[in-house]
Amino acid sequence: MGYVPVLVDDTVVVSDSFAIILKYIEENVSPGAKLPWAQYHIRKGFVALEKLLNEFSGKYATGDEIFLADIYILHPSSVMLSQGSALI
Repeated sequence: MGYVPVLVDDTVVVSDSFAIILKYIEENVSPGAKLPWAQYHIRKGFVALEKLLNEFSGKYATGDEIFLADIYILHPSSVMLSQGSALI
């Protein structure tokens, strides 16, 4: 713990975990399997998120005060609401 995920490829160093995940998908998931792979993992992530959110009750995701976690889940949640079943 306490380490930042980093992808090193020759002279390119990427320390953004989202970029690392995308690079992994690009290199390891076949083109025809990318959508089902993404749908599976998106669904799995939102099931886990929903389970966590059900454990809290309050005005925001983690209680009655806004925290960084509330801001962090805002974008993926809004994408899911706007895209709906196209992603799952």
